[in-house]
Amino acid sequence: MEAGGRNVELYLPAAAGVPLVVYHAVRGEGAEIRAACERAGCPPFALAAVDVADWNGDMTPWPAPSPFGGEFSGGADAYLEELTGTVLPAVLGALPRPPSGVFLAGYSLAGLFSLYAVCRKDGFSGAVSASGSFWYPGFADFVRTEGVRTGAVYLSLGDREHLTGNRTVSGVLAAASDIRDALLSRGTDAVLETNPGNHFAEQAGRTARGIKWILGRAH
Repeated sequence: MEAGGRNVELYLPAAAGVPLVVYHAVRGEGAEIRAACERAGCPPFALAAVDVADWNGDMTPWPAPSPFGGEFSGGADAYLEELTGTVLPAVLGALPRPPSGVFLAGYSLAGLFSLYAVCRKDGFSGAVSASGSFWYPGFADFVRTEGVRTGAVYLSLGDREHLTGNRTVSGVLAAASDIRDALLSRGTDAVLETNPGNHFAEQAGRTARGIKWILGRAH
């Protein structure tokens, strides 16, 4: 379907009134995530995979230099307004019944956005940040100061993600640990899981494990 000018892959289970997971994706990725969730034994849920074209803009909270060259433009606030103002209402209107909760999920920069969004907006039931870009400049301090406006947050990393010569990215494990500890200290149900491999290993499977964990908090 089209929602707010963006392509959305919408997957509905047989049951109505189940949780909705909004996953920010490369176009066509929704089917892979849905299949991985089935293999992981996730409880029934509706999946809306939202196509994101401008990763370095829509998924980043504020302008910052990229450790890979170039710049992140920091357009997450504008995209978050679009998501909550036009995209999500269109998705909710396509469901047969209101969902029992709305969860955000993403991988890498999209995982960063999922966590940022629940720091900035009320109304989300939880967030999955699978191999999130926790190294983003100033982000751990931001979460420590702001906290989240939801009760449950899932964080994950590959056990080799911090083993890199890139000075910025090598801080990802320390940043993720700081974020988890800050959330726990505020009473948030938060977990940081470690998966084997580097950043690019088993993306769909890692995401599915996060979705299974977060949906378990909805039942």
